[in-house]
Amino acid sequence: MFIQVQDRFFNPKARNIPDYMLTEPEYDGGPTPQFDNPGENKPVGSGWVAQQWNPAVRARYQALLKALAEKFDGQVYGINLPETSIDLDPKNEPKGFSCDTYFSAEMENLAFARRVFEKSLVVQYVNFWPCEWENDHNYMSRLFDYAEKNNVGLGGPDIVPTARRR
Repeated sequence: MFIQVQDRFFNPKARNIPDYMLTEPEYDGGPTPQFDNPGENKPVGSGWVAQQWNPAVRARYQALLKALAEKFDGQVYGINLPETSIDLDPKNEPKGFSCDTYFSAEMENLAFARRVFEKSLVVQYVNFWPCEWENDHNYMSRLFDYAEKNNVGLGGPDIVPTARRR
């Protein structure tokens, strides 16, 4: 059995985070709007993503990971963290967001999960990283390197970590 933790939602009505994060100022409203481009000739979707680049939001997320580990580490086969991709409106990016702060926050969450889940597997779902195309910020390669060195699994339908370009 795996635990899958989601902090992003692909439905405009799904703001599935604790109510206090929506109202207390240190969380800047909790989630921020995101968009989903499902492909050619399909309507653009929308939803929400937790502002992991906000230290207060990230601290609460890591508190959740710690609580899950205290209760379930070694009892479940593993924990699966949400995909890396998000689509924000580049003309209206949320307070404190940058591609580098987002990448750093997600990597910090992954390292935290690996640290607290000592017995269970840790898997990071991977898709794309905001602002990156063909690894031009080295986000993908840094993630793959970290995963290989720290016994972290990578998954998701859109990438193959060991594939080579032809």
